[in-house]
Amino acid sequence: MPRTFKIYRKKIVRNFKDYGIWLTLKKGTLYLLRSIYENRIYRIYRINLDQYKSVNMHDDHFTFKCLDKNDDDAILQIVDMEEWLQDELTPRLAAGSALCMVVMNGSTVAGFNLVAFEKAYIPLINKTIMLRKVVAWTEQITIRRAYRRKGLGTFLTHRVFEELKKRGIRKLYEATLLHNTASVNLAKKAGFKCVADIHYRKMFGAKKWTWGKYASQKCQAGHASGAVAEDVCCRSLTSPSRTT
Repeated sequence: MPRTFKIYRKKIVRNFKDYGIWLTLKKGTLYLLRSIYENRIYRIYRINLDQYKSVNMHDDHFTFKCLDKNDDDAILQIVDMEEWLQDELTPRLAAGSALCMVVMNGSTVAGFNLVAFEKAYIPLINKTIMLRKVVAWTEQITIRRAYRRKGLGTFLTHRVFEELKKRGIRKLYEATLLHNTASVNLAKKAGFKCVADIHYRKMFGAKKWTWGKYASQKCQAGHASGAVAEDVCCRSLTSPSRTT
């Protein structure tokens, strides 16, 4: 059975368990249409770790750990939660181009936070961004369904802040689709500030990225133009250029 088909099958099963049949069908339909048409708004957030102050959070039921390439069981559990990381996670951990912190309940991975160094790929808008040495990008935060609504996402995010600060990272970015309210709320709760919105459009193979005005007046510099928003974000992120 082709690897791609296995990944898609696992994703469908996981979506059905997490969201039910109707949302799974909607997601599947949008996926089939994306080769022809896509229209997404992606919001970018940033936190300055130089100004971050540790938060005293403790729970005896969970432990936290930064994975290495030899943590085979935990890596398998992560791949089962996020199929796109199959054949990706172990090599990146070995190369030191990513940090993967997990929250464990015994031997079970309750959730994980994957952070990229050097460069970050944003699959939802088909874009790769090069990163400075003092900048990192949150690629994935996933909490297993049985452990959601317990504050683990916020708990895990703050542990990642502390670890990155020890490693000399000064700025951490993350991004989410505007309709993903859970991720938007987690970013705000963790202390991230809005930087910019990217509007991604694709029609019959023609692709366009627009760095537009912020959709929310609560975001920093809410009245800035799209050109200013792009310039501010790119000067912080890239060295020397951004690639697609």
